[in-house]
This record gives sequence, C-alpha cells and structure tokens, in this order.
Amino acid sequence: MIKDFINSNFGSDMKGLYVSFFKEYVGWEVNRPFKTSNFSMLLVRSGNLKLKINNQILLLSAHDLVYIPKNTICNLIDRNELLQVCIMITQQASFSSAFNTKNYPSITLNTIDFKLVLQLFKLLDLKNKNITYSIYNNELMKNSFNLFLYEIKIIYNKYRDCEAHGITRKELLVAQFINYIVLHCKERHSVQFFADALCISPGYLNRIVKQITDKTAKDLICEGLLIEAKILLKNSQITIFNIADELEFNNYSSFSTFFKRHTSLSPSEYRLQLNSH
Repeated sequence: MIKDFINSNFGSDMKGLYVSFFKEYVGWEVNRPFKTSNFSMLLVRSGNLKLKINNQILLLSAHDLVYIPKNTICNLIDRNELLQVCIMITQQASFSSAFNTKNYPSITLNTIDFKLVLQLFKLLDLKNKNITYSIYNNELMKNSFNLFLYEIKIIYNKYRDCEAHGITRKELLVAQFINYIVLHCKERHSVQFFADALCISPGYLNRIVKQITDKTAKDLICEGLLIEAKILLKNSQITIFNIADELEFNNYSSFSTFFKRHTSLSPSEYRLQLNSH
C-alpha cells in the first residue's frame, strides 16, 4: 500500500509531486523490503511505526517526520492499529539537498511545527487535486513545492541545531515560554494563555518547566510580572492605580496583594524604599 504509493510511476500527467493521507493500516505489507524509486517524506500523525531504512531501524510515533531518499532499501517492520501517516513523493532531485539523513534520518516535531508541516502537506494535496491543465500548471506547482521545501529546510535546520548543541525539545519549549513571558506577561497572567500559544496543555507546560527550572509555570509568569511592576514603580510619575491598570489587575487591591505576597512590601512601601536610596 505505502510501497505502491512511494514507488508510483511519474508519467507525463504528473505535476511534480504527490501527497497521500493513509488512515488505515489494513493491507499494509510488513517485512517486505523494497527499493524506493522516488524521493519521499513521511509524517506520522498518530500511532507507531517501526521502519528500517537501509540498515537503520527507526521507531516512529506521532509528530515524527522522516525523509527517505531515492534508491533506499525500505522495510516496514511493524505498525499498530492507530497508525495514520502522510506521505509526499517527488522525483525532483533538488529535494534531497535539504537533508542530512546520515546523522538525522528523522526528527520529532513540536506541536507548532507538526501543524505547520501537516498544513503544507494539505496545501500541496489541494493544489494537485484542483489544478486544471494549462500553461500555468508547472509554475504553480513549482511555487508550491518551493514553499514546502523552504519551510522544511528551516524546520530541519532548527532541529539539527538543537541536537548539535544538546538542546532537547522540552528545553526549546521552555525557552519559547520564557520569551513569551517577556513579551506578554504585562497583559497575560494565566498559564492557559501561554500553553495555548505553544500549542500544548497547561499540565504539560507545568511539568516540563518544573523539570528544567525547578519552578512552576505560574512562578515564572509571576517573576516576569513582578519585574515589570518594579520597573514601573521606579517611575514616580505613574500612580500605583495606573500601574495596576497597566498590568491588567482587576483593581489596586489585587495588585497590592500580589506585590506584597512576593516582596513582603506593598507597592507604596517599595516605592518609598526606592526613594530613600
């Protein structure tokens, strides 16, 4: 099933590349090695797949992206009933220049990058299905292909850089979380907001932040908010009521309670202390 698609014959009516979405595992041949006749890329949407590429065995699961070169010995060793994959194939040799499969045969995408790649697959599939035969066909598909390749290059290089520097996916997410705090903590105080921005659950965000920083996600948000409050309190021209409003607290009282809980001083006491120095 997958073998037949990967080794599709590119006739004169082909538009440069094809995308297919496999949602059923019934009929897939396992332990039947075959040689690929096209360049292909496989994105796992759900489930698990054990795949052998030449002499390397890959254990793949949701969000894994795999590039399979042309003339590769490929073998589907095992899969489970939840497996759903997207596959793109092309004969364009320029596709291979984006990847270093010797050291990085596959990458595990975070949720944001997974959704991006999935949308690119869908875009290419849509254009293939809806394009009409005209003198503009080749140019349209060429532009779509270049967009896909450009985005994939960026994503692959990002994950290769992370591996080269020993940065894990969790560490990358926490770094993104801290960057978002710097940008948004003045107006956004909830863990839910930042988890949504990272396309992960609040529970998962809390777990990885705790693992890496030994603090909760809320702790880091409060620290960022406290820094903003202290910066504003240094400016004696801004009233504390206005500071509470700028930091999106419901009222002066809630801001004062927050500030005193973290500094043991009320905002006015902190400002007086600054002035005394």
